[in-house]
Amino acid sequence: MTYQLIDFPIPEGMQDTVDCILNRNGENHRRALVVGWRQPSYNEIFYELKKAGYIDIVLIDIFKPNIELFKTYGVRDVIALTLDVRDSLSAFGEDSFDLIVFSQGPEHLYLQDAFSLIHDQFKRMAKFILIETPLGIYPQEAILGNEHEKHLSTWYFKDYTLLGFTACYGENDKHIIGLWCRD
Repeated sequence: MTYQLIDFPIPEGMQDTVDCILNRNGENHRRALVVGWRQPSYNEIFYELKKAGYIDIVLIDIFKPNIELFKTYGVRDVIALTLDVRDSLSAFGEDSFDLIVFSQGPEHLYLQDAFSLIHDQFKRMAKFILIETPLGIYPQEAILGNEHEKHLSTWYFKDYTLLGFTACYGENDKHIIGLWCRD
């Protein structure tokens, strides 16, 4: 799986939002927060954001070895920090980012914790939010010694709807991708 916005199937009526996120319509979005990183295929999102003109890109991950590995891949001009998204966002104020990408991450939190994070913090911090989760039950335990890789919640379309996201199926209909845009 690659993490390219251009590869995601676009929900009906959301093409304008994706074009806006990628600065294709004359917008000037420059600041992005990417939450979570595990493998080099995740790097595509950084290259795409840079290509779209983002200059302030921050990556946060709770597992320090992930951040250390990320830094070895030579992705330039990304601030990479070891932080727990659940209790470290106070450093970022309202409207700190144009875009937050939390792809393959919400399922690693308990559902109520993920809902609170997205609703109470992400929505005040960004104009746009992209989230992606496995669809339904998708058990996963620790990977490579990272206990944070355990899946603690199960996600369905109704969860995206409750959060105010427009959603569609992703990769082989096994994932859900959702976009939210502040009105």
